[in-house]
Amino acid sequence: MTRSPRTIAARRARENAAAFAEREAKLLTLAEKFFSLEASSPAAKIEDEIEALENKLATLREKLVTAQAETQQSLAAPVAEMKALKVSKDEIAARLGITRAEVTALLRISAKADAEPESE
Repeated sequence: MTRSPRTIAARRARENAAAFAEREAKLLTLAEKFFSLEASSPAAKIEDEIEALENKLATLREKLVTAQAETQQSLAAPVAEMKALKVSKDEIAARLGITRAEVTALLRISAKADAEPESE
């Protein structure tokens, strides 16, 4: 009994479709394996650690800005007291080992702090 060309074509189509589906399933499995290995690789773990440390560093930099502002305010008081004793900016700078520009900046900070009413 010979098969009709339609029957043969249908059988071939089913075989080709099954082979295609099997190949696609294997490709999907291999892609999942690839991404799983990539995510759990030592390099990925180091990248995650770097990201965590960069976030921590950003937080510390924000804290540093606040701490520097507080430090400048506390350093401004003795400089202002020296200036109140009629010591020149050059002498204040020489005594403290800072520049004249830094003395001027600290005096501005002190003047600004004196001008602001204390909020307590």
